[in-house]
Amino acid sequence: MRFEQLDPPEPATKVRYVVLIALCLAATIAYIQRNTLGVVEKEMRHELHLTTSDSALVMTTGFFITYALFQVPSGWLGHVWGSRRTLALFTAVCAAMHALCFGLVSVPLFAGARGVMGLTQAPLFPCATGTIKSWFPNTRWGTANGLLTAFMQIGGAGGTIAVAYLAAQGSWRTPFLVFAIPGLLWSAWFWFWFRDLPQQHAGVNRQERLLIAGTESTVEDFSPAGTDEIRECRADSDQIIEHVPWGTLLLSPAMFWICMQQFFRGAGYMFYGSWFTTYLRESRAVEIKAAGWLTSVPLWAYAVGSLLGGGLSDWLLARTGSRRFSRQGLAVISQWVCAGFVLIAYTVDDAVGAVLIISVGSFCAAVGGPIAYAITIDMGGRHVRSVFSLMNMFGNIGALVFPLIVPVLVGQDPRPEDWDLVLPVFAALFGLAGLAWLGFNPDRSIFPEDNSGVCSHAGDR
Repeated sequence: MRFEQLDPPEPATKVRYVVLIALCLAATIAYIQRNTLGVVEKEMRHELHLTTSDSALVMTTGFFITYALFQVPSGWLGHVWGSRRTLALFTAVCAAMHALCFGLVSVPLFAGARGVMGLTQAPLFPCATGTIKSWFPNTRWGTANGLLTAFMQIGGAGGTIAVAYLAAQGSWRTPFLVFAIPGLLWSAWFWFWFRDLPQQHAGVNRQERLLIAGTESTVEDFSPAGTDEIRECRADSDQIIEHVPWGTLLLSPAMFWICMQQFFRGAGYMFYGSWFTTYLRESRAVEIKAAGWLTSVPLWAYAVGSLLGGGLSDWLLARTGSRRFSRQGLAVISQWVCAGFVLIAYTVDDAVGAVLIISVGSFCAAVGGPIAYAITIDMGGRHVRSVFSLMNMFGNIGALVFPLIVPVLVGQDPRPEDWDLVLPVFAALFGLAGLAWLGFNPDRSIFPEDNSGVCSHAGDR
């Protein structure tokens, strides 16, 4: 009897990795743009004759109010329009507003342009999270989100150095014009190249589509029936968020604690993007170029921590099968260790030494970022964009509140010693974030109807 030898299937294409690179580039550009003002805050404050409270309002209300309030609507818009149209359009408008800040001298107009920037950056991460769910298997969600959050920090850290250099060479306004250009270029490329779903992209072959639909299984493990079932389950998970049971979502204790951990982490992180450079310059007498470099160090540490945290969480999940351990436990420990290092830095007089210790804490805190993103996919069921948008809204409310508290702590014309209370409050935020992580069960969906196990984790084997 003769057996006909079958040709092996062609290797899976790698388009999903280009998609992830595109999202990471968008995050990098967004964080360069949003953190520009924090680096040149002192020059802006002096030229525009602002108090520290006025400056805080420009930095926060001009961006984070619109950014926070538009999170949930942007989740809806991202699903109705798709990531391709939403991100291409909104990133281009954001870049235009960033360039406009170059010439504005009126404080209300400046704050207004920053407000439009906040609104147009709001869809980025709800769309990115939904795109990761559509383009990656569930055992890679933590790693993909880790890369995404790492590149946020690369944008923040690299942008801090570049903005400080450009401001020192010329005007504090120059970076606003320079860093608008990458956003416009990215928008045009993304519009022409990207597609919202793998099956819509001409470069994705059957093997890559099957790999995305599964988890750790190989292509050969899928029968046609099994593949259709997984695709149907995956399609069910991407229903339009108009059908979200908002009452269940808003009254969910788990959702409350997910939002709280994001609130405290967002408030803590915002210190780097708002007052940290000013803190180093006024409390530690560091000049602007050195302050730019030092401000970037904890952001670089945050980038590395985000990258390793997402991968470590996925690795632990694959080996233990426990989200209690791989998601929740890892996040709690990371936030509390960060708080401890910030308190140690409080006792150190040397500016470089204190920043290095804070950076170790920043590395630990960053582990919680990709885990929070992955938790919204783990527990969000069919409503990932809504869950993520609501969580991220609270994170940005925290980012809005903390910069406004700093002038209360230091006063309107602060002396170096007036900054002493800032670091203990900074540490407390991460301690509270760790407590919030203990408030929910990561093995259960936020929505009771998803806890039967049917399609709650599409592709789990």
